[in-house]
Amino acid sequence: MNNSIKHQKSIVGIDLGDRKHAICAIDQEGKELSEHFIRNRRDDLEQLSRDYPGALIALEVGTHSPWISRLLESLGHKVIVANSRKLRAIYTNERKSDEQDARMLAKLARVDPELLHPVKHGSEQAQQDLVLI
Repeated sequence: MNNSIKHQKSIVGIDLGDRKHAICAIDQEGKELSEHFIRNRRDDLEQLSRDYPGALIALEVGTHSPWISRLLESLGHKVIVANSRKLRAIYTNERKSDEQDARMLAKLARVDPELLHPVKHGSEQAQQDLVLI
């Protein structure tokens, strides 16, 4: 990511993967600012946060969404965790790709976050307690 590209009030869609995440950043008018991939690492996510300070971030619920959403919230972002099972626009898309999913998340978050059927993860402690059970 070009460090000279800094955007306030951006909307970032993240399609989470085990090894890498597809990123699509748009502005308030829906103009694409950037599409790229980052590694599934804390330092890459922190850099994304610095590249888009204060951005609204939308990501799909999944294995990594609890810790990633907590990290991004701790860095000052409003994070929407989308319930992908209720997102027909994503799961029935015939041209499905990670990049397309990230773009769709960003655009839906821009228009109406409720379209993402947001879910709220429990706390890290609650997640650890469930592991013990």
